[in-house]
Amino acid sequence: MRSAVGSAYRLGEVERSDRTLTATVDFDASSPLFAGHYPDLAVVPGVLLIDLSRRVAVEHFADLLGGGRPQIHSAQFSAPVYPGTPVTLHAEVGAGSEVRVRLLDDEQKLASIRLRDNSVRPIFTPPPLTAVVGAPMEPRLPHRPPMAFLDEVVAVSPERLHARAGRSSIDFHRDTTTFVSPDPATVWPPALVLEAWCQAAAVLMMRLAPEFATTVPAVLISRLTAVRSLADAALGDTIDLHVRLLERYPTASTLTGCARVGERVVLEIDRLTATLRPFDRLRSPSA
Repeated sequence: MRSAVGSAYRLGEVERSDRTLTATVDFDASSPLFAGHYPDLAVVPGVLLIDLSRRVAVEHFADLLGGGRPQIHSAQFSAPVYPGTPVTLHAEVGAGSEVRVRLLDDEQKLASIRLRDNSVRPIFTPPPLTAVVGAPMEPRLPHRPPMAFLDEVVAVSPERLHARAGRSSIDFHRDTTTFVSPDPATVWPPALVLEAWCQAAAVLMMRLAPEFATTVPAVLISRLTAVRSLADAALGDTIDLHVRLLERYPTASTLTGCARVGERVVLEIDRLTATLRPFDRLRSPSA
């Protein structure tokens, strides 16, 4: 069975045996998504790997999942995925309809993603929209259209940040099929709402890292835990992004938060762990 899904990637032959499947994924190096994600070094966004994994699970394990759309229980990223390099995807449905996905480059593990119904609510309580006390600032990130989503940073303090998204890059994603949306013509793909929140989290991380006061680093997500899409964000909605710092380590930070439209929470993130790294320390695909 062959499936061509997503305008920035192609899924090759899918070999399924009962509760497991294997396929090869080719990411189109010419797609503007990858240059926009990191202009200085094209890398496949982690949210695209998650979205691809969930898409494959829903399309190819529909008989085992009962028509449900599993949430992100956890996602761990071990190494960058570079467009133009074929990736092997292994997926397995376990107990309780949990889907485990591994993405490999030969024998090297690139990412491990677990999808299931997240019944435990994250620890973050959305604050009132005016709760973050601090001056607004310009977001300073490496991302460029069509993968730059922050419209503004409304307020930032040492441990919290409130940003907004909803206008940036909207026209491109209204016309692309790379990310799954309940209605591509009217609704933001949930994966891109998550990407916008991750970019807001990166702004807070960079504010706490004086070593990057004059340079813009790459933001490397190592782990996401208990991410739940709760409602749709319509194209044209103002999406408020709330981030709170949980812990800061010498080389990484752990954050939590949510995205909402008005008073309605559309996305909850229990924990994100990420690091900041100079671009010249990232391995190039030809190295």
